[in-house]
Amino acid sequence: MDLRPIRFRKQDDLNVNDLPLIAALFDRDGNLVSGKQETIHMRTHNETLERVRSRGISMKTDFNLKSGSYFLRVVPKESESTEFSALNRVVEIPLPANSLLTPRWEPYATWK
Repeated sequence: MDLRPIRFRKQDDLNVNDLPLIAALFDRDGNLVSGKQETIHMRTHNETLERVRSRGISMKTDFNLKSGSYFLRVVPKESESTEFSALNRVVEIPLPANSLLTPRWEPYATWK
């Protein structure tokens, strides 16, 4: 997540902001499959904030999904303003490695 446009307030010698994030996954038809809300509590010194602003931050969360293609939307909202943005990505969930599909042939009739 790009933190360059995010505003922080000064509290003592720290840069402070609470960033609520909403992550939602949709199926191919646009139906909501799963969603989560988390808040990142940012409390950083100036040097750390500059480093984080130049690199961005990553968020990790787990969803219990079947294999397939999903549309991910992450919406961060700044606690210091009324602005928000959105990140949109297509996510492919592959079949688990231990569940390879093996074609199975079964005869419809047996001949004697």
